[in-house]
Amino acid sequence: GIQVEGDYKVVCPNSVMGCEAVGLRRRSLGRHLVECKFGALPGDGLSSSLASEEKERERHRVLVAAEVEEERWRRVREDALREHAYAAACEAALRFPGLHPCVGGGPDGTATGLANNGP
Repeated sequence: GIQVEGDYKVVCPNSVMGCEAVGLRRRSLGRHLVECKFGALPGDGLSSSLASEEKERERHRVLVAAEVEEERWRRVREDALREHAYAAACEAALRFPGLHPCVGGGPDGTATGLANNGP
């Protein structure tokens, strides 16, 4: 990268958040960042901003994991309900053979098709 030496004037990187410190000497920037009230945590300056971003990323990971788990359980419940509804429909069809296509009269008079073999 480019290396620039000297003690030139800089603007606080937190100026985008409202810090009005401009014209700081490069060598005093570190000291300013420790005290800058626009750092993520007071008294921690720029390093706390990085820590804050990492905490936000971790919070987001936890939220995404929770949403994935919720969706997985929703699908498990949905499958269980579907299986229960199918079983109930086939059970009803066994009582009324003409109402459901999964029941047919086998040669021995038992149900055939999906009612015997499941979904």
